[in-house]
Amino acid sequence: MIISVNGKFVDHIELTGDEPEFDYGFGVFETIRTYNGKLFHLTQHLKRLQQSAEIMNFELPHAIEKIEGWANAHTKSNSDLRLKIIAAPKNIYILSRPLRIKNSIYQNGISMKLYQLERFMPAVKKLNYWQEIQANAIAKKAKCYDALLINSKQEITEGAFSNIFYIKNDVVITPRNNILQGITRNIVLQLARQHYQVKEKKVLLDELLLADECFLTQTTTGIVPVVKIDKRTIRNGKPGLITADLISKFETYTQNI
Repeated sequence: MIISVNGKFVDHIELTGDEPEFDYGFGVFETIRTYNGKLFHLTQHLKRLQQSAEIMNFELPHAIEKIEGWANAHTKSNSDLRLKIIAAPKNIYILSRPLRIKNSIYQNGISMKLYQLERFMPAVKKLNYWQEIQANAIAKKAKCYDALLINSKQEITEGAFSNIFYIKNDVVITPRNNILQGITRNIVLQLARQHYQVKEKKVLLDELLLADECFLTQTTTGIVPVVKIDKRTIRNGKPGLITADLISKFETYTQNI
């Protein structure tokens, strides 16, 4: 792992005991990946980082342009990388490491586990992420890829670390409210609208379980087919044609940014 603190590359992070980001989990973050050595929509991620900080009632300690330069300094090769940018009242931390993804998740699809959770401040990527981490850990223990969050009204909102989509009668559908507005989610919506009817709406669990296809979106993996939710198989248990088409279109998009 490569680490920089306020633009300076370091071997490890030294603490003074006066960092609220470590004492209290007070701060915000963004996860970004590279495609062909270029950070994917870095400007949008940094804009959301700034918005998250404003909601948390603190200012970024350095200008966005400076943080952008520090992030780009981590990308010195064409290999795929995963970057995490952490912003706190006094410091900007950037951590990068190689990104490794199993191709089987695209070929075979993945399972998700239902988990009842109404996220606090879902639009903010805050360091205090213990609810989402716990949900994902429980999903992993059940041999699922991620948790699928459901509220007390039986409404599906999103994954612990992802956004959720489903397809019914050739219509691409995704939850609208009480979610993180994922960067990848919004790009997939743009691509889908060019070729399919798209709806952003309230999504009930019963509707989702009757889907023709289902997939999730996230920064690191793009579009991943979902073939099972808990023990319920989606349609025939295989990635669907529209999902495959959107994966192809998204891959083309990432190669041309």
